[in-house]
Amino acid sequence: MILGLVTIKPYKKLNNQFIGTQFFVLGIPLFPLNSYFFIDNNSMQSIEIGIHNGHIIKIYSSILVFILSVLLFIPQFIEIETIFKFLILSIMMGLLVGFFIKYDTDSEEEKDLRLKIGQTVGINLLPKEMDIKASISLKNQFIKTLQLKCNTIKYFNEILDTELYTKNDLALIFIILLYEYRINPNFKNKERMVYFYNKAYGNSFPNILIKH
Repeated sequence: MILGLVTIKPYKKLNNQFIGTQFFVLGIPLFPLNSYFFIDNNSMQSIEIGIHNGHIIKIYSSILVFILSVLLFIPQFIEIETIFKFLILSIMMGLLVGFFIKYDTDSEEEKDLRLKIGQTVGINLLPKEMDIKASISLKNQFIKTLQLKCNTIKYFNEILDTELYTKNDLALIFIILLYEYRINPNFKNKERMVYFYNKAYGNSFPNILIKH
């Protein structure tokens, strides 16, 4: 029997980067402690992102279906025809697959955006998948990178207002604004994010990815 701390992974995997959640395990995962985004599958380099609800739902639903599947075929638990047991099991498996599709599958727009982000900053996780604390920390790191590229110590908004950036910085600026929109999802931040996405990539930001 497994006893201790176990990190269950992968989740939301793309280009060998993925989410993993650390659980306290006593035979089965009992409760989550934290979620991490693994940047490098080989070195297992990771960053804390806060407990990821989607991953928790996937794990607990898998455990629940497994337990119920075992109980179904214990005569003392429920006395019904075998054919109905298989019918119930099929329904549960269908629901489980539905959970996996909903919580572990990115849309094509999300995959494309993740790949764009990964090419620029090396971390292909969307900010909506992490908590506010992690979003703020990464946003500040990206701003420092922009300041170095622009050879300035000015604040981010000053860099934008004075146009110290070049066209090579547009993708990084968009990513910073994407994180800012995760932290403060207001109209101004949405407009700036959409504007710099258009300037960086030459097309419109997918509406499906915008909070309403």
